[in-house]
Amino acid sequence: MSRKLMLLAALIALLGAFTLGCNSSSDPLPGEKTGTVSVTLSTGAGTAANSSPSVMGATAAAATELNVTFSSLTLYNSSGNPSTDLFSQPTTLNLMEYTVGQLLADYPVPVGTYNCLDADIETIQVVDNGNTCTLSNPGFDLPGRCMATGFLTVEEDGTYNLLYEIPVLGASCESDGGVPSFDFGMPNVSMP
Repeated sequence: MSRKLMLLAALIALLGAFTLGCNSSSDPLPGEKTGTVSVTLSTGAGTAANSSPSVMGATAAAATELNVTFSSLTLYNSSGNPSTDLFSQPTTLNLMEYTVGQLLADYPVPVGTYNCLDADIETIQVVDNGNTCTLSNPGFDLPGRCMATGFLTVEEDGTYNLLYEIPVLGASCESDGGVPSFDFGMPNVSMP
């Protein structure tokens, strides 16, 4: 075998090993040590009394529905690398239903320290007075909430609760099929 062929074969084997080592799925690898993270969502939409002082809810949120499709809800490890996507597929939530904090789900999360939570938005739909407005690929994501030090350290078989607050300050739809109007405050993540 020529030297060039051996070098090419070694490069292909190395790339194959590297590709197998990457896990883009939200599921932990087989045999990987995990803990359970419960995520509760709170928006304070349409109410002055909120789940915590950091959520400044709207008293003027006119919409009856604010359906947001999240393409991901990602925990970042202490190195700043995306580590765990809590949603295994796009997830649509009516944020007007999560005013005071409701459990989204329990997720298996690999053992480690996490210092960031980030949500990516795929679609926003507002229903207001019978009108429906939809915005696909809105071109923005909710700002990630990052801490200088890890806010969450997951240990094997541990159970942890995260409160993810997305203040909904208002939403409306002026005409059917038009562009929705919406306003979010700065998200917050905490461990109640």
